[in-house]
Amino acid sequence: MNSAIILLLSLAIDRVFGEPPDIFHPTVYIGKAIEKLKFLERYGGAGGIFIVVMAACLSISIFLLLIHLQGYAKLLLSIYILKSSFSWRGLRDYTLPVGDALKSGALERARKLLVYIVSRPTEKLDESEASSACVESIGENIHDSMLSPLFYFALFSCLSPEAGVAAAFFYRVMNTLDSMIGYRKYGSFGMSSAKLDDILNYIPARVSALLIILFSSEKIRTLKTVLKYGSATESPNAGIPMAAMAGATGVKLTKKGSYVLGEGRDAVPEDIDKAIAIADRVIFFFALVIFLLLLIICTPF
Repeated sequence: MNSAIILLLSLAIDRVFGEPPDIFHPTVYIGKAIEKLKFLERYGGAGGIFIVVMAACLSISIFLLLIHLQGYAKLLLSIYILKSSFSWRGLRDYTLPVGDALKSGALERARKLLVYIVSRPTEKLDESEASSACVESIGENIHDSMLSPLFYFALFSCLSPEAGVAAAFFYRVMNTLDSMIGYRKYGSFGMSSAKLDDILNYIPARVSALLIILFSSEKIRTLKTVLKYGSATESPNAGIPMAAMAGATGVKLTKKGSYVLGEGRDAVPEDIDKAIAIADRVIFFFALVIFLLLLIICTPF
């Protein structure tokens, strides 16, 4: 049994069941651990580096544990950990209800649902701004919720399936660290995790944009939007797939006081459905390519 089977079963479980309950979700416990470690902020950059080292040690521990397990125990734990590192169905489960609420005129409900997927204040967003925030989130999450963990799983699976699973887990920890203590919020304390997250996302973010262009019905417009607006965000990575999504859907994505991506019309709730359809095609294609490559080149499990 090899890495391709682990990937296939993990994706199947995700599509059928979605996210596991919080009590069984490793990322939830990672978040709680990071909260407990925020006292290290008093040590500045050294405290941040210490947390990154702890994340690396935890990933190595998972690698060593998987090496020593055998049979179904190894397979089931590998699937569980890999599944916890990505969220495909979650893109639908968290964003489509926002669109449904907006279409039915329930703006206040849409604002409350948006709290779970964006970091900006949502209390005063109008319909267009709420739609824009949702489309932006879909664009960004194509790479940091899906392509990035699958990329590192595939890359390190060339060494061994255990290494691939541990690498995907390490990516998820670093991405969670960036979202919770990134240097934009915590200065030098979050610098090491934020910079490492930027490095880890560099290639997947650009691959995401290329695939969005590929599956866009307006490829030239989408490419031009990426080239013009991809660097408009503070993040060196997030703006690239978001700009691609703006071009692909033909809308202008706006975060007041921060950036404007694209030159199209204002976003409407139906654009959320369009963005999800594009995201599904991108993720399916990428996962299929990864699966086929793993079948061909990777070490047996």
